[in-house]
Amino acid sequence: MKKLVHKNATIVPEKERSCPICGELMHVKMIKGVSGDVCEEHGIWLDKGEFTKITRKIKSKMTLRNSNAVKKAKMDGKVSGNLLGLLSFLFD
Repeated sequence: MKKLVHKNATIVPEKERSCPICGELMHVKMIKGVSGDVCEEHGIWLDKGEFTKITRKIKSKMTLRNSNAVKKAKMDGKVSGNLLGLLSFLFD
């Protein structure tokens, strides 16, 4: 398994980062490809710009998912519209 290396490891090594609230040592967790320092008691601590990276990744995945849903709905509408058109032509 690949060892996570925090970009601030040269300033404060991974095993030595303390929670700013309680002082307990934190561990690194990857969130949408961005590393965050986690205190089980007080939450996740992110460096400058990391929150923006996480929200951009989430938003881009949502945009792609919505785009695919719209394409599928259009295709489903075309199929059902064609079928109804054919039936109305046959039984008109």
